Amino acid sequence: KQRLEAQPIANVALNRINDKQRTLSDVLKAPNQFQAYKGGEFQRLEKGATTGVDAQKLKAIDMTIGELQKGMLQDNTEGRTYYYHKPDQSIVATKKYAF
Repeated sequence: KQRLEAQPIANVALNRINDKQRTLSDVLKAPNQFQAYKGGEFQRLEKGATTGVDAQKLKAIDMTIGELQKGMLQDNTEGRTYYYHKPDQSIVATKKYAF
């Protein structure tokens, strides 16, 4: 499940870089865009107080970053620049803001 979340979120962020000619830092720091950035999970990581679920997410993120660095990350969003979580917590990538 964590891998299924990490890959589309990474692709959406990368697609936003290409779409708006911004840096990854600009994309991640944009207000109200990526809930994990500076959120509870991020704060637990900074404090060294991660949970088992956090560890699973970090492993999925590391795998995704590794694929990106090797040029092997597949864009499973078809160039989409937005995403949202459905009630079952699965992720849907969209071409425009969903709310």
